[in-house]
Amino acid sequence: MQKNILKIFVLITLLFFTACDTDDILPIEHPPTVKPTALSRREIGRTGEYVEFACSSFPAGHTHTLPMYGTLIFDVDFIERYEDTLNSMFCHEWTYTKSEIYQEFDPDSFDGLCHRIYEYRISPYQFFQWSIEYYDGNGDKRNFVFHNRISFSTQVENYVTRLVRDYYKENFFDVHMYDESTLNFFAGFIIRANVNRGDIENQEWVRSTDEYRRLLATPEGAISLTKLKPANVFEMIPFYLSVRIIFNEHPNAEQNVFAENIIKELNYFANNRLNASIIIGCYHRFRYSYRFHYIQGERIFLNDRRWSFFNRCLFESYIGVFW
Repeated sequence: MQKNILKIFVLITLLFFTACDTDDILPIEHPPTVKPTALSRREIGRTGEYVEFACSSFPAGHTHTLPMYGTLIFDVDFIERYEDTLNSMFCHEWTYTKSEIYQEFDPDSFDGLCHRIYEYRISPYQFFQWSIEYYDGNGDKRNFVFHNRISFSTQVENYVTRLVRDYYKENFFDVHMYDESTLNFFAGFIIRANVNRGDIENQEWVRSTDEYRRLLATPEGAISLTKLKPANVFEMIPFYLSVRIIFNEHPNAEQNVFAENIIKELNYFANNRLNASIIIGCYHRFRYSYRFHYIQGERIFLNDRRWSFFNRCLFESYIGVFW
């Protein structure tokens, strides 16, 4: 009886391997990094070539060998798809220039990504890029550049974030910083629920901020770039600054006043609608000494020092305004 069972097992095993060709036992192909959701694309399969590149992750000196794919072509016309949204963003007065871009595969872009290496597609890209020249709320000439490789709403968010962040950094902090101080962190964000998203009490936060981002690609939720300027950004979008200033020594009272004066200047410039989390400390202690949290121009004092708690309070202050 046992011999018969063993014969059946061997037979099934042989049938399995004879039914497979060489391609079937190659490493599993994982989805590419750029998802096809809502983006039409044309692609070519494996070229038969493989790429080997070194990785700096542990253990040091190891390499990866992955299959090479043909050119991934993105052919969606974002001008046609988002024409109504662009009319809302630029008050129906806009022209554009278009270019076609071919981008080779860059092995260095995969360095240190061992834990996700098979999620990435090794191939060159071909896509369209557009540039729209416009004048912002201050009358300054600017260029909004976007392409069809990632979602339009993400590119709008990234563009506005960089524009406002760079303005405040260059015109306030870079001008007034002490010689012995360092900007350890300076960023700007549109409010997002990015911690504990699965918690029941956070579901309104999650849904509202995700929906706000989705609507950036629609005429109803578009940001009017011709009206937007650094001074009114906190009134037009749910935006805030996050700043960390590090001193060589423990901050003293004079440096505390220095930070307060910068914040007052920021708030005045922003029509007393500033949203910001500004924290100062020193290198020698792993904690921060002074914390300044502002929501819609008012300083608040938080019992919970976690960054997510400030973000949650900021979200709640805009209920009925942006969501």
